[in-house]
Amino acid sequence: MIIKNFKLFKGQHCETTAAGNLLGHIGINLSEPMLFGLGEGLNFIIWNMKTMDFPFIGGRIKTDLLTQNITRHLS
Repeated sequence: MIIKNFKLFKGQHCETTAAGNLLGHIGINLSEPMLFGLGEGLNFIIWNMKTMDFPFIGGRIKTDLLTQNITRHLS
């Protein structure tokens, strides 16, 4: 299928870029920071495992939750 006049959404993260492309296609144009915020993308975890010399520090939510949160907020 070829979609004519498709305007590409260029982002830095795969999930927000995909969401930006899909939403833009139906006329909802949001910035990547807005998509990240609506998706509640920021999180914090410190995981201290005995098998590692240092703790793992992360800052993202689980994969696919970002898209679910965006759709929930935009309903």
